[in-house]
Amino acid sequence: MPIQPQHPADTLFKDGMTPKPIDPNKIAGGFRNEANIPPAKKQLGLKIDNQKSITASLPKRPDLAAGQKQAEAINNELNEYSAKASELSLAFKKVMEDQTVPQNKSPIAKDAERELIGKLVALGTAMNNDRRDPQEGQGSMGVITMLLHFTLFQRDRINVLEYNLDQLYQNQSKLNKKLADQEKLIKELIDKPGKTG
Repeated sequence: MPIQPQHPADTLFKDGMTPKPIDPNKIAGGFRNEANIPPAKKQLGLKIDNQKSITASLPKRPDLAAGQKQAEAINNELNEYSAKASELSLAFKKVMEDQTVPQNKSPIAKDAERELIGKLVALGTAMNNDRRDPQEGQGSMGVITMLLHFTLFQRDRINVLEYNLDQLYQNQSKLNKKLADQEKLIKELIDKPGKTG
């Protein structure tokens, strides 16, 4: 009795064997792994030239952590400006309130005043040259504002001194008048002989 095929593909071969799958690495005449033939490379995706793309010309998104570090550094530097300005302002106020006359100032005190002025100018220049600060001329404005404040302080001080000096002149005028009256009275008493009291 003849053997009946169990699968329709079995009818294609006379010996009743099923076909074997083809090995992709084998080709006619040998294997691909021979020295003169490179192995086949798998390529995934599409070949696209990104240099001509619209999005390639857009700036890259900045790194959030790097941006925060940069913002913190700028903020710290601006805070340093504020602290330095406050420190120099207090030192300038102390110099302005000093009542030592120029003849009694030592060379060290004069050098300290010049150094303070140099520091104020340097701070104003540094703040002006800081390109990260959107307010242009902030350093100069800070120094000018401080000087205007101390100019008003000096004006008030001069006004008080003038008032006190005027009061002294008025008091001295009154004392001079009383003294003149006393001298006149004494002279009259001396000029009138014979009258004793």
